[in-house]
Amino acid sequence: MDTRRTIQLERVRKRMEASDADLSGSTFMNVSLAGAEFKGVNLAEATVENANLSKLRISNANLSGA
Repeated sequence: MDTRRTIQLERVRKRMEASDADLSGSTFMNVSLAGAEFKGVNLAEATVENANLSKLRISNANLSGA
């Protein structure tokens, strides 16, 4: 059982900054991340469904097995 504390954000509009953080196992449903930046992130085994990826830019990425 995962004993780490869960932070729940519901019906909020906030700008969030995360640095040197482990958000493994997090769930994002019906969330807007438009204009967000992800640098030096590990998205291995992540699942993306029903997503708008228009104008998405990916550089220097390992896409093996994608």
